[in-house]
Amino acid sequence: MNNQICEKIKFLLWGLSSRIEENSEFIKKVSFVFKSGLKEYKGVYIPEKELINFNGRDEKISLKELADYIKNEAKNYE
Repeated sequence: MNNQICEKIKFLLWGLSSRIEENSEFIKKVSFVFKSGLKEYKGVYIPEKELINFNGRDEKISLKELADYIKNEAKNYE
């Protein structure tokens, strides 16, 4: 993805992260999918545990870091 689209994704996710903070008792996970060709790469963020699972590995990141994380990963996919 080009950098301009990645910045738009980051902006959208900033708004989403504030909603997740406000409604944490209702939102249990955030799922996302990247696509490259015909293959899909799925990820899940669990705000309660501050844990992201993507590409077969778990990482501990805060909700504030989620937008940057997804933006940086999006650059690697279509």
